[in-house]
Amino acid sequence: MVGERAPRSRVLCLTVCHRRGDTRKRRVRFACRLEAIADFSVLEVNEEVEALAREYFAALKIPEKAKIDAFHLAVAAWHRMDYVLSWNCKHIASGRVQKMLQDTNARLGVYTPIVCTPEELMEV
Repeated sequence: MVGERAPRSRVLCLTVCHRRGDTRKRRVRFACRLEAIADFSVLEVNEEVEALAREYFAALKIPEKAKIDAFHLAVAAWHRMDYVLSWNCKHIASGRVQKMLQDTNARLGVYTPIVCTPEELMEV
C-alpha cells in the first residue's frame, strides 16, 4: 500500500576494531562505520549470554581465534535480533554454521536470528 512504512527489523551489526598497524585509510573507514551506528542501541551482556556463547563455541566447532563469533551469535539470539549481518562467511554467515546454530537453539529452546551478509539482507 502506498505510504505504508516497511516494518522495522532488529539487526545486530558487528564491527571490528582497528588493529595497530592498520593503514590510515582503514582507520578512517572504521571511524565512518562507528559514526553510522552511533545511534544504535547497545545490547546487554549478562551471564546467560556468556553461557550461551560457550554452548555455541562447543557446538559450532570453530577455532579458538573465532571464539568472539560465538559471542556475537549469542548476543543476537538472547536479545531476539531479527538479523545478524556479517561478511564472515567462514564462521558466522555459512550454511554449516547456520544449521548447527538452528539445531543448538532448538535443543536449548532459544530463538534463532537470520544470519546473512548485508547484500543478502538487501534482497529481503
